[in-house]
Amino acid sequence: PATIVPPGSATGHIKPKSRRITGNLQDGDAIILLASTGVQTNGLTLCRALADRLPKGYLTPISDGRSYGQALLDPSAIYVKFIAACHDAGIPLHYAAHITGHGWRKLMRLDEPFVYNISNVGPVPPIFDFIMKHGPVDPREAYATFNMGAGFAVFVPQDHANKALRLAQSLRHTAWQAGAVQKQGARKAVEIQPLKVTFESDTLQVR
Repeated sequence: PATIVPPGSATGHIKPKSRRITGNLQDGDAIILLASTGVQTNGLTLCRALADRLPKGYLTPISDGRSYGQALLDPSAIYVKFIAACHDAGIPLHYAAHITGHGWRKLMRLDEPFVYNISNVGPVPPIFDFIMKHGPVDPREAYATFNMGAGFAVFVPQDHANKALRLAQSLRHTAWQAGAVQKQGARKAVEIQPLKVTFESDTLQVR
């Protein structure tokens, strides 16, 4: 049978203009990550290709007791209420980014050069462990393609990091401080220190 993949999109209007997040990163800013629910909306081409190679396809069980296909259908997390709550609480959002296509390389999408030092990758959902094992997909490729458990990132001053974390948790988001932003001249990169994986700026080509 044919596989149907329906597309979708959403648009919105920001009021007032003062709430627009245009990018004002500063050296030392905290990187706060909010958990994803799984694959969400990116990397599904690779996921379908893997299903075609599995003996039981989408019915293959993963470690949490569900089938591979069931795990891929988990609804995406929406982070709008968290952003609005940060504005209401007076938390300065120096930048924000979805971790979608291009995986964790999306952390450096802002034009201005910074190094994004990651010291805590956070929890990895079982679906990604399964994909890495059965792909096989090595850690570098996995973090370059998938969200790996982190669906959204905000960048705030260090003295607002704990407040942002408490706010995220009050909205039932799993969240953690993943690291910090560092200014290193003209260098732009993401360094995932626990995995010894580095993405330099030339690995991110986004229109």
